[in-house]
Amino acid sequence: MRKGFLLAISIVGLLTLQSCNNDDVNVEPIPVGILTTVNGYTDSNNVKFHVDGRYIQDIYNPVLEYKMFSYANLFPGDRKIGVSEAKGEIASETHLIEKFRFYTSFVGGTKEQPVFFTANDRIDGLTEADVEGKSGVRFFNLSADDLTISLQFDDNAIADEFKDRKTDSKETVGTYQKFSLVEAKKYSLKVLNKSNEVLAQRDNITLNNKGFYSIVFIGNEANTAKPYYIGVVSQNVN
Repeated sequence: MRKGFLLAISIVGLLTLQSCNNDDVNVEPIPVGILTTVNGYTDSNNVKFHVDGRYIQDIYNPVLEYKMFSYANLFPGDRKIGVSEAKGEIASETHLIEKFRFYTSFVGGTKEQPVFFTANDRIDGLTEADVEGKSGVRFFNLSADDLTISLQFDDNAIADEFKDRKTDSKETVGTYQKFSLVEAKKYSLKVLNKSNEVLAQRDNITLNNKGFYSIVFIGNEANTAKPYYIGVVSQNVN
């Protein structure tokens, strides 16, 4: 299942292998984890994600196009998650997948400077009352360009975590994978550089009540076909 950067993933019922994209087939239903995959890689029009050497894209949508995201069920355990393009593997890492948990693997950057990491999609400690009237937001810089950027909501930097961000990596994801709560409403989103120049802007972006989102900065200044862009990925969390 593929989605654009403004559409939500809908998962109904228990997290079992009985959904649209399975890690293995012809087995009894067992608990699984759910992996969202996000493509912000600028040196190819599409990529393929794989786990332990097996591609996980849907057979009807065998590649994940630029600016798109998808999801797959994964058996629990230490899984080697990787992503490839036509010319070979871009990057890979091993990540612990737990049953009934959500994860997101992001790819960005370029062939020379790939950006790849997997985030845990957690909201531990938040109650229904905490998120009433709120949206949960986190921000990742997937561009390989040498920039220090900040994300603004209606010209305001709502959280310190959205300020002065370099390219994210396996080393930074642990710091920035936590969601910050913002008022649920429609926003104008801007990404600015250190000189307060606007690098990308998206207007009329609705963040829904009790919705959770990853906002990603992607693109490459030298790539006219894939300029800077702000992607908004709706996330399943627990």
